[in-house]
Amino acid sequence: IVVAPSKVLRFLDFTLDSKNGLKNGKRIYIGITHRDFEKSPFSKQIRSDVLDIELRRTEIANDIGSEVFPYRPFQFLKNIPVHHCPDAFGFLIGISAPCARSNEDSAFTICYSGDTRPSTNLVRACNDFSRECRQNVSLLLHEATFEHDERGQVEATKKRHSTTLEALNIASQMYVDSVLLTHFSQRYPKFPPRHPDDNIHERYSSASAYDGMLIKLTKSLKKHLSSLGSCCTVIMSDTITSKKESSLSIQSTEKPHLKK
Repeated sequence: IVVAPSKVLRFLDFTLDSKNGLKNGKRIYIGITHRDFEKSPFSKQIRSDVLDIELRRTEIANDIGSEVFPYRPFQFLKNIPVHHCPDAFGFLIGISAPCARSNEDSAFTICYSGDTRPSTNLVRACNDFSRECRQNVSLLLHEATFEHDERGQVEATKKRHSTTLEALNIASQMYVDSVLLTHFSQRYPKFPPRHPDDNIHERYSSASAYDGMLIKLTKSLKKHLSSLGSCCTVIMSDTITSKKESSLSIQSTEKPHLKK
């Protein structure tokens, strides 16, 4: 099941040499646009299919061997229009993992902004969820393409992205436990610096993502994320400093060329 803009679905058909997900009479995938998934009465079955996906997890017990726990990983999925290009969407998803020897699932909610300017739609959707379910969003994964300096603010507005401070300001309007900033511009040799006003995110932990980063989607993330972010920042800073020192060392050992 692929939930995507119509142009992505057309690209898939072109790449797979299929038509509406069909190739030689066989169904390769089921494609549906974000808008149809959210609102079309004809997508009711597809929404049900997504939520009814069932996985199994094996727990090894000391005395009685192993036990298999079936669970449904997706509790809900909501697509949220955001301010970037046409058909740009973020989403709010509820996922669950089985709790060993328990009939209850451990719920974890993620809001992903996608590429966007600061979006009131994102704030409204998350706060509606928090009010209805009486719980915080577990993790906000928000783009922070540019640093919040004069140049960064101009570029963010022009290219319809967010700055680091704008992303944190969006988080401060939500009921959220943890915030992970991502999608940094390649112009920065390291993580964009944090804004000096730390009071805006006292209620949640925050960190910057990096390539290859793995985090465990559990309720304990809030407790550990800030420490993880601080460690990563120190490591990145030390790496950049070492590279600069190595470069200076190489330059100082090079012999000057003498002209005849």
